[in-house]
Amino acid sequence: MQKLLDARFIYPISDSKWVSPLVLVPKKNGKWRICVDYKELNKATKKDDFPPPFIDQVLDGLVGKKFFSFLDRFSGNNQIQICLEDQDKTTSTCPWGTFAYRILPFVLCNDPATFQRAVLSIFAELVNDAVEIYMDDFTLYGCDFQEALTNLGKVLPKCIEMNLSLSPEKYEFLMTEGTVLQVDPKKIAIIQKVPPLQKQRDVRSFLGLARYY
Repeated sequence: MQKLLDARFIYPISDSKWVSPLVLVPKKNGKWRICVDYKELNKATKKDDFPPPFIDQVLDGLVGKKFFSFLDRFSGNNQIQICLEDQDKTTSTCPWGTFAYRILPFVLCNDPATFQRAVLSIFAELVNDAVEIYMDDFTLYGCDFQEALTNLGKVLPKCIEMNLSLSPEKYEFLMTEGTVLQVDPKKIAIIQKVPPLQKQRDVRSFLGLARYY
């Protein structure tokens, strides 16, 4: 919580009508992730059906290309600010008080749609021409080294202009091969165990789960 406060992602609030409980989720590395259970807020939220890109569409855009650069946005959701009048709705409670988010927290039902819309609007002139984007995975390409270098020179200045942070551990420049949209078999297994969907709310919940994994 102190890290979130220091980063100015959250701030103390005392008069919110919306309060959700804090939960801790174990991570693979043995550490813990702080999440907020926004179940009730998500029920009351008008759903945004802006579609994620089709994976085959992304892959089709890379066919025949020879050089690739792979970028990953650092904490992508945390780079999108919430309108001031809506920040109180993200309030969470914990033993140290109640806190609201300035930035888009994880697990709000419209997170994926909001994020994808923002990214596509920023790179609208470059998508399908210099870069393919799936959520926070950016794949830049070129039919030859010079074209790939030129496209890299178009995308990186845009990131600087829009103040987008990239993850330094995950980028690779001008590679002849690499992994695109890598799938974790364990996460596929989780989705396969989901029981048959019976109602509309079950479908919405499943789509949220699928986007997360």
